[in-house]
Amino acid sequence: NGMFWESEEDGVLLMQQHGWKRMVRLNVNDINKEDSSMDQDLVDVVADSYNGNLLNSPNDLVIGKDGYIYFTDPPFGLQYNDVDDPVNYAFDELVTQDVPAVYRIDGDSNEIERIIEYPNAQDTGNPNGVARNDENGDLAICITDFNNPRTHIYSPNEDGTFNNEPSTILYHDEYRIEGPNEDMIALVDGLTYDADMRVLFISSPGGISIYEAFDDYELLG
Repeated sequence: NGMFWESEEDGVLLMQQHGWKRMVRLNVNDINKEDSSMDQDLVDVVADSYNGNLLNSPNDLVIGKDGYIYFTDPPFGLQYNDVDDPVNYAFDELVTQDVPAVYRIDGDSNEIERIIEYPNAQDTGNPNGVARNDENGDLAICITDFNNPRTHIYSPNEDGTFNNEPSTILYHDEYRIEGPNEDMIALVDGLTYDADMRVLFISSPGGISIYEAFDDYELLG
């Protein structure tokens, strides 16, 4: 799923393998160039558990300039198995964490910490894409909610922790692009800040939404 260069110069890539319930590190120079094959033995596991239990389904990640790896862990990919309501269903034996959450990993010690929890995700949506503003420390998290697609902005506390309640919420159903996709649900997925950390780009089936990346995150287009 999500991927992020840990060192583009050295060809070191971090990847989310949500079917394997883990984040791994791969040196792309080790891949067989002739057939583009990749053996699982080529990867090193960065994270696959928290508090003694396997992760749910690691989805997206970003490496901050603060040295932490931030990633989302919803139950995606676990629930689509011949059920009447796949959106609100997941097999208990496959959901291995008590709540969907956002985590961060210390790049030096490899210690993993849960920083944001979504205890009511079944009703209010799961964390999906993640981006970090390296200028002010904000975390932007896309929330997959078919009834209320939105992005949560979490500003850090003075001690570097985060509250479960976002400091700002961007509601994407209020803005649509005219055209063949205008009737589609604005289900947000990926997002990123620009290099200067002044603009936030968020993707959805309806197009790309652009926001100022400070203060109240004003919609630009």
